[in-house]
Amino acid sequence: MVLPILERMRRDGAMVLLKIDGGRGLSDNGPYTILASGGPLKGDFIRVDVSSIEDGIAQVVVEYARKCWGFVEPS
Repeated sequence: MVLPILERMRRDGAMVLLKIDGGRGLSDNGPYTILASGGPLKGDFIRVDVSSIEDGIAQVVVEYARKCWGFVEPS
């Protein structure tokens, strides 16, 4: 479940934003933007433009975990 991970990111001081853009479609990298910033990212941010909300949140969470929690993806 992703909600406990998003809650941990919030406790870190991060902000996670989901933008649903009705003016964009699949030809524009998808209608969804997921962005994480603040907290341990300081002035940095993580942003993805995707066609699937679930895939986008997963990408942002994994990248945040890598940058902020030292997560290493299994090979």
